[in-house]
Amino acid sequence: MELITFGILGDSPSEKKVKKIFSEIINEQKNPPSITYKKLSDKHLPALESIFKNNNLAGIYCLDPFRIEVKYFLDDLSTNAKHIRETNLICIKNEKLFGFNTEGIGFIAMLKDNGIDIQNKTFTIIGGGNVARSIGLQLGKEGALQVDVVCNDPEIGLDLTNYIRETTSADSNFILWNSHTKISPTTNILINAKYGLNSPPFNFEVLSPKIIACDVNIDEAKPVFCDKIKKYCHTLFTAPQYYKYMLKESLDIVMDQKPVFD
Repeated sequence: MELITFGILGDSPSEKKVKKIFSEIINEQKNPPSITYKKLSDKHLPALESIFKNNNLAGIYCLDPFRIEVKYFLDDLSTNAKHIRETNLICIKNEKLFGFNTEGIGFIAMLKDNGIDIQNKTFTIIGGGNVARSIGLQLGKEGALQVDVVCNDPEIGLDLTNYIRETTSADSNFILWNSHTKISPTTNILINAKYGLNSPPFNFEVLSPKIIACDVNIDEAKPVFCDKIKKYCHTLFTAPQYYKYMLKESLDIVMDQKPVFD
């Protein structure tokens, strides 16, 4: 049986869930290989190339807090990783260490695989961090009409909305997250990329009953967003569902089923 070894760089509550989903994806393949993991830390960063070769790693999945810092130890980055300023996957291509970000392309793959059209749709993203940035930029590139960002930090939220407008054809509006926050009733797809939704509350009742909701935050022990939104939405995608698509994109890159640059 073929053996695949994956490096895990960093520490995060999501580590066990990532390993579990990776294993599920591998086991769904015909004649699935065996998969093992090698834990990596900051002391390994200066020697990533030799670690790859000495341990015969297929790839390295990056967790916090190294998803930004790791780029300084790589030879090149994919287009998405450059735009998003964060790397979640490292592999060797053409004898060089490449960094990728698969969060946005994984989200698009999930929508398309479930027959959900992106063209001319309005998306609202709760959160302004790098997962929100990755998904927002990819939605704009794929033809979304509008990508709004709800964030409690105006500097972060405006930076993202301005970048979406500057680099894609989508319109993008910043919505300050406070006790008076109103999500646009024209929203077709609502995405939670923020940890916790307890305060301030959202008035989900203004949303269309045909809305599609997606949770992309796998770090939460209890899926607060899913519990709050499920009775208002037409379709709900949970964080484990999203991660399965995102990690499948990562494995496809590692196994040479995806191009070097996305």
